Amino acid sequence: MKRFSSITFQMLFFLALGVLTVGGLFFSSLSYNIQARGLLGNVEKDTEFLNQVKEIRYHFSFARKEEKNWILFRNPSYLASRKKSLTRGESLLVDIKKQMATPELDELLESLESHLLHYTALGEELMSADTIKKVDHFTKKAKTIDEGVTEQISEITGFLLKRVDESQKIATGAFQTYFVWSLVSVFSGLALFVGAGLLWTYRLKVRLKKLLRATRKMAIGDYSPQLETLYSDELGVLAANFNEMAAKIAEREEKINQITQELIQANNLLKKSATPIHQIPKSTIR
Repeated sequence: MKRFSSITFQMLFFLALGVLTVGGLFFSSLSYNIQARGLLGNVEKDTEFLNQVKEIRYHFSFARKEEKNWILFRNPSYLASRKKSLTRGESLLVDIKKQMATPELDELLESLESHLLHYTALGEELMSADTIKKVDHFTKKAKTIDEGVTEQISEITGFLLKRVDESQKIATGAFQTYFVWSLVSVFSGLALFVGAGLLWTYRLKVRLKKLLRATRKMAIGDYSPQLETLYSDELGVLAANFNEMAAKIAEREEKINQITQELIQANNLLKKSATPIHQIPKSTIR
């Protein structure tokens, strides 16, 4: 079984480390992206609320206009139009209150609703304002309510605009952080993979150099016992195999030398003796 020091396991380790590092940086940047998108969603909602607040202001202003037309022309259609416009404004205000749960904003919305309800309740007094004194009295009340509505709408608008600006700033910062971390994760991944490739190439070259030195020593018959210390690695296994092969070759060389010597002795005996070779006793040839 290969040790952790082998090239394969080392490369797998660095590859896993690189994947974990790049993955961590990527998910970190992704969290900023999610945060920024959530903030932009809040900006869209607040912008929609701002438009609804403007509509409330429009309906209230239109009701005030119809109120003045009624005082001048006494046409019942102006009263109906005034009531319809106020109903639309109050309906929009109820929708905003349902969707927004900020304590500070709820207080402002409650105050605005109170002013609108108060102005709506003046409808009967408006119908009975048939003298200059009554008209003046009604006009003063309506003007006071108008100022209160204008003030509340101004505060609500300012609150929403401030929150929109803050959300946009945070979202911009989150997007910038997301962009930076994305670049860092990409370049970190490239650096890790390039570094791992260079390390793998370097380690491979080192192993090849060791292998070349070992095979050269074996080629000249220098079977160094130091190679045994690397037995647990690929180079050690290769060296052990070469050592075993060298031992077998040496053993065969010894046998060949022995057979050669016996053949030489037999040849000398043949030269000295005139006896045919098939008549020479086998015990003579050793």
